[in-house]
Amino acid sequence: MTPFKDQILARLERYFGTAPKVVRASDEIEFAIVPSREGTYNAVFTLGLSGHEMEGVPDPDWRFAELVLLLPTDWPLEVTPSNWPLVWLERLAIFPIRQNSWLGLAHSIPNGVPAQPFDETTEFAAWLLIPPVELAKEFARFRMESGEVINFWTPIAIYPDELALKTNKGATELINKFSRAGIGDIFDPNRVSIYQRKANIFGKYKD
Repeated sequence: MTPFKDQILARLERYFGTAPKVVRASDEIEFAIVPSREGTYNAVFTLGLSGHEMEGVPDPDWRFAELVLLLPTDWPLEVTPSNWPLVWLERLAIFPIRQNSWLGLAHSIPNGVPAQPFDETTEFAAWLLIPPVELAKEFARFRMESGEVINFWTPIAIYPDELALKTNKGATELINKFSRAGIGDIFDPNRVSIYQRKANIFGKYKD
């Protein structure tokens, strides 16, 4: 749980214009779910990670964090074992608490080594943490009344070949390729790898 829950929920309600629905994901993590004003996505914010002061961060302002996953409006919001994006959102939020570690900008979290698909229905196999893009800049960082700063990171589902690019050439290279390909931070279960996208252009793959 987090002592900042009420402040976070109040800020979300002001921005989205409606009170988030709060559901429990586990003993330590809750989700605050709220639709965008335009009806183009549902935002799922974690509540609980910011109750843990992360150690080893490179900047004191990175000690507290939460995550926000943007889902298409037709994606189910029930917290069930088969809903792998929400299962993993809880796992990511609980990781620094259980491992006494930290999460921050450009961290990649694979599903095993080597990275394996999250689920039998997908080839996505890792997450990349970036600041929110679709949301207003104010959502990258909240300053609490007591002075603590909470950073919000958006996990982007990536493929093994994209993870390899990030590992070998850095997160900036991967993020730039995403930007050039028009890939945003709203989860798209049907998007192809940036490498397959490039191959399609040259006719090496058939859809």
